Amino acid sequence: MPSLSDPQPWLVAQAAQASALADAARDLGRLEATLLTLPAADAAGARERLVHIEVEAMLRAQGLMLGRDEIGRELMEARAASDPEPLRLARWAVRRLEGQGALADLPAFLGLHRRAASDEPSSTSMDLRLQGREFDGAAVEFSGGSRCLNSVAPAGARP
Repeated sequence: MPSLSDPQPWLVAQAAQASALADAARDLGRLEATLLTLPAADAAGARERLVHIEVEAMLRAQGLMLGRDEIGRELMEARAASDPEPLRLARWAVRRLEGQGALADLPAFLGLHRRAASDEPSSTSMDLRLQGREFDGAAVEFSGGSRCLNSVAPAGARP
């Protein structure tokens, strides 16, 4: 399997998708221009609605059926009847799409606020995630690999 930090496969894929990437960039530019014409409060509301739509789609792709309206309601007031796992993922996704967390601070970006400081095994749902020194090593590798992709267009290099 080729390394994900090798820019060559990304550049080949980018070249193959150049037209679609250009269309996406144009559409994003149009959206941003439209939002800039709105009053600030209306633009903020439109962005929030777009975030909820995107989070709904991401959760559905994972098989978690949580509608954008429920996501919005949950963010306004916690509901006891809601399934906490999809809502946790929805909150995380909303924070990421709203620009909270930076790739420079990978644990915070991934929402690993309470990760173990050691390599001790975990008894929580974090069992499948790297933790402690193992996570730190993978984070350094990821950061180095993502710098190798600087020549790839942003739409093709970043999630």
